[in-house]
Amino acid sequence: MGKYEVELKIQTEHKVKVIVEGDYHDSDDPTIDENAIQEANMDHGKWDYVDTDFDVVAIKKV
Repeated sequence: MGKYEVELKIQTEHKVKVIVEGDYHDSDDPTIDENAIQEANMDHGKWDYVDTDFDVVAIKKV
């Protein structure tokens, strides 16, 4: 029987839809992305959980 320390990388994925308004040139305007990210960060409660991934980074015998 062995004892090991396992380092994990844990990533969760969420999705959210936000509405942004402004004087944008067109849908490729990078300001839209910036404003959407800012809006999404204002309220994490609206994020919809999608998935969690676990990746083993390292294993060390202890």
